[in-house]
Amino acid sequence: MSYIDKNIALKYLANSEKIFDKIKNKFLDDYKDFVVDLEKINSTNQIEEIYRYIHSLKGVSLYIGSQVLYDDCTVFLDKIKMEGTNIPSLEQIINTMKNVYFELENS
Repeated sequence: MSYIDKNIALKYLANSEKIFDKIKNKFLDDYKDFVVDLEKINSTNQIEEIYRYIHSLKGVSLYIGSQVLYDDCTVFLDKIKMEGTNIPSLEQIINTMKNVYFELENS
């Protein structure tokens, strides 16, 4: 399974490879400690902060060409909306993010 489809990203970036490269590099820098950061936020049990963090990730996901990450974030955010005070499992997002990061880093 591929986690990155550059054609998706280019569709959102006016077919600019230059912009894609900038966003890709910023993403790799911003999310290099994703698992640690997410676990730190989760340990505080502040659902609003987790929601904001995942919502930001969702916002950038299509700009890096990851429909899978976008979908996983959407499902997670919807669960928060439905469950209210319970934080859903982070396992799927963490797994997807590790694969997205690996693909971007090696492309």
